[in-house]
Amino acid sequence: MAFGRSAGRLRFSEADVRVGWNTPFVVSFEEAVNRSREAKLVDFVGEVEAAALSDRAQLIHAIIDGLARVVPCDRVVCADGDMTGTTSSEPGFQAFRQVHMSAWKTFEWQHPKLVHWSRTGDGAAVRFSDLISRRALHRLPIYDHFWRPFEVEYDVGVRIESGPAHRTDLSCTRSGKDFSDEERDLLEALRPYLARLLQHVDARRSAQTLRTRFGIGRREAEVLGLVARGKTNQEIAATLFLSAGTVRKHLEHIYTKLGAATRTQAALTALEALEARTRVDGPHAKTQDASINPFGLTSRESQILTILAEGKSNTEIATELAVSPQTVKKHLDHIYIKLDVRGRTDAAVRARLDWRLPQFARPEEEHVR
Repeated sequence: MAFGRSAGRLRFSEADVRVGWNTPFVVSFEEAVNRSREAKLVDFVGEVEAAALSDRAQLIHAIIDGLARVVPCDRVVCADGDMTGTTSSEPGFQAFRQVHMSAWKTFEWQHPKLVHWSRTGDGAAVRFSDLISRRALHRLPIYDHFWRPFEVEYDVGVRIESGPAHRTDLSCTRSGKDFSDEERDLLEALRPYLARLLQHVDARRSAQTLRTRFGIGRREAEVLGLVARGKTNQEIAATLFLSAGTVRKHLEHIYTKLGAATRTQAALTALEALEARTRVDGPHAKTQDASINPFGLTSRESQILTILAEGKSNTEIATELAVSPQTVKKHLDHIYIKLDVRGRTDAAVRARLDWRLPQFARPEEEHVR
């Protein structure tokens, strides 16, 4: 087959391919690359969709294997939940990280992407080169210990938030050349799609527990599982491919079957079934140490969040603490800001998942104020 390259175009001769009225079929080099990338994306979507029908571990492996083809790189690394759950397309890299986990915990505050995501609260796709020069990167102890041995010079990654306390960091690394803007943007475009897949597989896994515990239907259990993760009706609808109206109908049935008066009560009832956590001290413990309150709440804010997490309304909280509902509302406004949540259900779910105790301590002496 005779062909030549001219001005970035692949041109096949008329003897090779004719289209229409003896017109040479001309394909730009850029178009050929785009078609190849589209084909890889189609394969990637098919593989991860199939894996999502099994379990989270299978889905994570399918994402890692697929990304390595969609974004050519030396390796793909996934930290699912925290760094102790690190998986890589390169077994040696994964084993090295796991063996040196204590050292990683010492150095991770130097990781450019982790620092950036923590500071901005946004998991958008970003490259090392967007954040730090190569010279500065080479001066970091984390580079010497973890990246130099594997010739990691360039990195692009994305953080996927699939629910409160459900975080997945995906990174592609290589040594030869930096990742392009297009490769970074492709990862960013995949981020919401992968988040929905992870949410869906988690919802299905949780659904079986909720179905058994409460005797509800499969779809109701999936909806309830996402409510327990602080998702809105619109987010639940997008994850489960339902209409918002259908989600509302399912929630009405769920409230009746659970005997819950509010969305917050339903979410917390579901968390009781999903989170097998040990209760300590009961409702009248007098103190909480700082490790149980990572949000920097005042003692009164901690009290209000404690009672809110039991599904109580503002009026009920006010009555219990002998304050006005307006005072409770002001405290809640401060709590929402400190927890970075949208409302009371999100606050209750976030506290239950991140505060480590399913029932929070109420300082006994505060009840008499």
